[in-house]
Amino acid sequence: MSWESIKENDSEFTGKIEAGKSIRIHILGGEPEKRVTHFIKNAPQPCGGKDCELCTAGEKRRISFTIQVFNFETKKEQKMEQGIMVFKQIAKIRDAYAGDLNGVDLVISREGAGPTDTKYTVVPVPTKFHADMLKKETVPF
Repeated sequence: MSWESIKENDSEFTGKIEAGKSIRIHILGGEPEKRVTHFIKNAPQPCGGKDCELCTAGEKRRISFTIQVFNFETKKEQKMEQGIMVFKQIAKIRDAYAGDLNGVDLVISREGAGPTDTKYTVVPVPTKFHADMLKKETVPF
């Protein structure tokens, strides 16, 4: 998936940041990957695509995106998964920096807790990241 297709996608949001909290990350490069799931009994189930039984049964799809980041809170490389609301903002910031996010970290803040009153804000800040911060261990976000 390209950064360009994120700006065109109007899917819904799934998130991992607690209400009222912020995280600081540094994107390690690459393109975001799209993930399509259904939530059945609060557990994500992969969407089967065109012939998906869950889609046919009327189960709502949720679209999110993943990318490798350095998480300053955990001090580890992790795969961050966020929804379109966050990734659209990251794509705009990336455009403003001529496609190069190496010189900035991103602070992602969440306000609200419900499915309709949650707002995410992504702000670029001068980077504190340097390559020797990376450890060999990679853990899920």
